[in-house]
Amino acid sequence: MNNGGFNQYYYNTDDRFASDAVAAFEYFGAAEHAVLMREANAIRAGEAASLKKYKDVGTIEAFSESYEHSKLGPLDDRFYKLGENLSQLRVARIRATPEQFSGE
Repeated sequence: MNNGGFNQYYYNTDDRFASDAVAAFEYFGAAEHAVLMREANAIRAGEAASLKKYKDVGTIEAFSESYEHSKLGPLDDRFYKLGENLSQLRVARIRATPEQFSGE
């Protein structure tokens, strides 16, 4: 989300990782992020069909215009204001369960 927000996230991933993102936030203890991601997924599901035409055009202009027709914009601001520190949560999880990250 830090580079383009939710609209770009869904645009670039074709929604492939939307549910995985919720699970990952939960796994690392980022409950606020998980709640917001669920909300974003619901909004995206409701507008995906209407925004598909911009993706189908395949130009940067169409991509830019898609922002004007998405309801995801306000969620970007909320995301940036969340109080959870994702880096700290990630490090804490790794330290608490190193066996899950060591490849052994």
